[in-house]
Amino acid sequence: MSNIFAAPKKKLTHDTRLILHSLDAARRGAKELYIQLPDTDVFVLAIYRYHQLCKNTHFVTGVGNKKRVIPLGPVVNALGAAKVEALPGFQAFSGADVTGRFAGKGKVMCWQVLSRMFHGGDISICCPGNF
Repeated sequence: MSNIFAAPKKKLTHDTRLILHSLDAARRGAKELYIQLPDTDVFVLAIYRYHQLCKNTHFVTGVGNKKRVIPLGPVVNALGAAKVEALPGFQAFSGADVTGRFAGKGKVMCWQVLSRMFHGGDISICCPGNF
């Protein structure tokens, strides 16, 4: 069984709703999921919730020749558990749809700082359970 959840073009508060529908599909036995929405917030939420989704979950982004299907498993494995746990907090500060920048710093600079924190620093400030 394959399920495709495509968000409407009109921007609503659909980020969380799309992930909730995906979680529900996985809970009901879906074996494969394709989450289609060119939105970084949804990508981050999908990575964060990956272990509750189907192991064969993909994020679809782009249009036409630039359309990409990204399997989430390798992304989650490459990031590691600690970064996955910190990712929603990091996204809220650095790159959420409503922020885009944090203290005048863009996403790349913020990501570099977060990555350095993983090499000897305390990243607990970025973890959702600490808010």
